[in-house]
This record gives sequence, structure tokens and C-alpha cells, in this order.
Amino acid sequence: MMKLINGKFYVNGIEVPVEIGNKEQIELIKKAEYMREHGVDIAVDVEEKKCYTILANYICPSCNKRNYIEEEGFEDNEPDEDDIERLLDYNPTCKHCGQDFELEVTDDGNYKFKL
Repeated sequence: MMKLINGKFYVNGIEVPVEIGNKEQIELIKKAEYMREHGVDIAVDVEEKKCYTILANYICPSCNKRNYIEEEGFEDNEPDEDDIERLLDYNPTCKHCGQDFELEVTDDGNYKFKL
């Protein structure tokens, strides 16, 4: 099957020369002209895609500056406690003064950094 791509004719991905009087090439040119004049239909699909981001912040008790921790990319699955604990446990150092902390999970499910 012949195709017209960027003004050139192709059969099975191989360019073929223009042939005067070639009915298939003439039809492809007419179709392209029609589409240029009248436009082409657009198929539009809308997908719902969820992406969750963990955001955490705390004030360092040593330097009194705020630290931000963020991880994105949890598509379609809301992060659970294990994801949050892993993120916090991976970032137990103040980005300003270098103070190290230890992550503590309280009995009520909250999180704390302790010196």
C-alpha cells in the first residue's frame, strides 16, 4: 500500500519515484489536499492518572532552620507508612547544619526526629 509522507511516496517504507499518471499517487495527492482544506478529525482521550507526592518538613532544633523532604512518583498507589518511614529514615540529617537525627514513630502513628 502506497503512502504519501512529507510530499514523497513510499511503499513498504521505501521511497518510490513520482510517476506521471499513476492513479494511486494522484488519489493520495487529492486526499492530502482535501485534508489540508477541510481539516482532519482528532481523537481525544482523557485519562485519569493519579500521582502522589510525600511532603514533610521540620524545624531543626540545632540551627532553627526549616528542612523540606519530598519524594514524588507514587503513581496510582497512595504511599503507605512503610514508604513514609523509608523516606524519613533516608533523610535524617539537617540540610543546613548537618545535625543527624534518629527517626521515631510515636504510639499514635506520628513521626519525630530525635537527636
